[in-house]
Amino acid sequence: MLRAAVYFTTTDVDAVLGRIIEQGEAHFKYIWAESGTQRRLALLALAELLETAEAVTLDDVAELLRRRGRPLDDRALPQALDDLEASDIVMRSGPRSSLYRFRVDLIRKWIYAARRL
Repeated sequence: MLRAAVYFTTTDVDAVLGRIIEQGEAHFKYIWAESGTQRRLALLALAELLETAEAVTLDDVAELLRRRGRPLDDRALPQALDDLEASDIVMRSGPRSSLYRFRVDLIRKWIYAARRL
């Protein structure tokens, strides 16, 4: 029995992602609502930086926040990233890595689309 090949285009994938983001919006809003100001700023910076990078450092996040006029002090940003990591929202690229990324990229996509620094 021969099977026909099924191909998906980027348009197909984008349409499905759009629907997933819409259906998961309550979950994304909950994550946002439960995050304090410092974690929200970290999330916003991460979402923006990770639009064009695989992973970013704490220094990358701090620099973007400084450029946007929303700096966090030297203790607040690492604590915010640690809290987000403990909540399974962000993760490090490895156990001793200083590179951060979102655990689920759909969260990043929602933040990037729905919120701004």
